[in-house]
Amino acid sequence: MKPLITIVIPTYNRCEKIKKALSSVKAQTFQNWEAIVVDNNSKDGTKELVNNFNDRRIKFYEIINEGLISKSRNFGITKSEGQYLAFLDSDDWWTPNKLEITEQHINKGYKFLYHDMYISKNKNLIKTKTKYCRDLHKPIYNDLIENGPAFPTSSVVVEKKLFNSAKNFDELRDLITWEDYDAWIKCSKLNEDFVKLPGILGFIKIDNENLLSPDKSIKNIFSFKSKYIKDGNLPVWCIFSLIRSNILKRDFTNAKIFLKNLKLYKLSFKLRLRYIFLKLICLIKY
Repeated sequence: MKPLITIVIPTYNRCEKIKKALSSVKAQTFQNWEAIVVDNNSKDGTKELVNNFNDRRIKFYEIINEGLISKSRNFGITKSEGQYLAFLDSDDWWTPNKLEITEQHINKGYKFLYHDMYISKNKNLIKTKTKYCRDLHKPIYNDLIENGPAFPTSSVVVEKKLFNSAKNFDELRDLITWEDYDAWIKCSKLNEDFVKLPGILGFIKIDNENLLSPDKSIKNIFSFKSKYIKDGNLPVWCIFSLIRSNILKRDFTNAKIFLKNLKLYKLSFKLRLRYIFLKLICLIKY
């Protein structure tokens, strides 16, 4: 018997964008799904558009999420009936075979599945470049901590039982936009049946609406540090992120401090080039 997959779609004032997302869900070759659209009280006709799909598998709910997308996703999970949860942001969309390939690997025993997605940065929504996911190495928990986020949220399908055991998404303001990464780490502590699916199975939209401000990025890193880094030594990817965020803030003093910290690490050739590039920016601008 084919598993029921619940697709959780949070949205807010994305009437035109969610149309493409839902159309990609309806076009799936695997049809045993339900979609839970959780709307943060949109004023742009989102409710009418969703209802016009006229599909009993698409269910619409309205909540006030207080600026926390994790609250919308968690609400959708409480309304889900599927054995597996898929997450789809309302401005992203999938290829028609995404759920079919997912189901094939669910049958092999995997409980956490993800895949590559194209990045689209233009108005015509034409594929521009690939957002490559990393191949995770066991222990997966250590890999996620030491090497950072590995895949976009809209690529993830996870067993609901596992996700519930990991306590779903944390609804903490200090983790805004990182609540998904935090959830994947919690899942990896409980189970290592992760798999990267073959192929590029979706599109992720990148625009100014999706970009994280430097201040929020810095706040997220230190929230991550307090929760997961017990020895006080930040992973290299965190330090590079702090350098970049401080440069974007034009705080070159702090950027140079974090650059000095990188001398404590053995960097790959690629990271050494990145280090030199960021150091040159600080020298020119400071």
